[in-house]
Amino acid sequence: MASVKEGLFFSIVLGLIASRSVQHHLLAMAFVSKAQTGSVVRRIQRFFEKQVFDFALLAKGILEMLSLPEKMDIAIDRTNWKFGKTPINFLVLSVTVTNKQSVPLLWKVLPKEGSSSAQEQSDLLMQFMSIFGEGRIKSLTADREFVGSKWLSFLACHQIPFYIRLKEDRLVDWGGDEKKQVRAFFRHLLPGCKRLLYKEIAGVEMAIAGTRSKGGDLVLVMTNQVSKSSAKILSIYRRRWAIETLFRNTKSSGFNFEDTHVKAPERLEKLMGAIAVATALCLRAGQKQEALRPTPYRKTVKACLYSLFRRGFDFLLRFLSHKSRLRAILRALSRPLKKSVV
Repeated sequence: MASVKEGLFFSIVLGLIASRSVQHHLLAMAFVSKAQTGSVVRRIQRFFEKQVFDFALLAKGILEMLSLPEKMDIAIDRTNWKFGKTPINFLVLSVTVTNKQSVPLLWKVLPKEGSSSAQEQSDLLMQFMSIFGEGRIKSLTADREFVGSKWLSFLACHQIPFYIRLKEDRLVDWGGDEKKQVRAFFRHLLPGCKRLLYKEIAGVEMAIAGTRSKGGDLVLVMTNQVSKSSAKILSIYRRRWAIETLFRNTKSSGFNFEDTHVKAPERLEKLMGAIAVATALCLRAGQKQEALRPTPYRKTVKACLYSLFRRGFDFLLRFLSHKSRLRAILRALSRPLKKSVV
């Protein structure tokens, strides 16, 4: 990619942070440029319309920035909203940076409303494995949408360790030809108690860990890692929450992605690429801030006062409020990631 286009891409990334918006005119106002705002807006529009992205290199660049371990915890989920009557539906695969924070690595705009299919889910994971290799997945977590038999068989075939929340009404063998809803095995659980059950689902030997929340909700998590304890299975599944936090960071808590007026799927996917790099940059800045001065805890709930993303986002926002500093950070950023967009 020509250096001019590299510079424009990173200007967009930093503009996302400085403007806290994906809307092109607000991005343009955050640019360091002598050009009129309307001219900058047209440059941004042409970039998302015509620029070819290599999403594999982009994903590699994000991992390089975050210095993640060889084995990764990943999660898969959807985020969706509507622009007018147009549904915008993303299937996203993210990598966990901390137990509560993650960054998008790969994604696909689905040409429909509603749930993703087993084929769409498998295609995204195959893309991940073609880039990074099958042995890089430490765990895959997913919610109740991702429980189809074809999908589970695919995961088992590729020996991917998964931890997926199970629907309470899923039918499992009771004895002989009789089947019962899986909730029947966990009715007796009191809040805070756990039980481990072994059943075959979709031809895969599963361990099903169950617990009941303080509010009385039954939580069931299945895994093909049958040697794990119920406490360990539930603990690993809780890492899935990081992708929910990610979606908040891309929307109301960060870049307000749902305010975009872009509707074309290929342009939305490129915009997500810029958001992914901006998210990774905020997390990296947050890590450095945390190393310098750990975040104080709320004693009442034993949680950090600020998230890693928020610390990095606020730091960069203060930094970028002085436009004279923008070129310095732009030069620094372009070195490790300049091959990520082609």
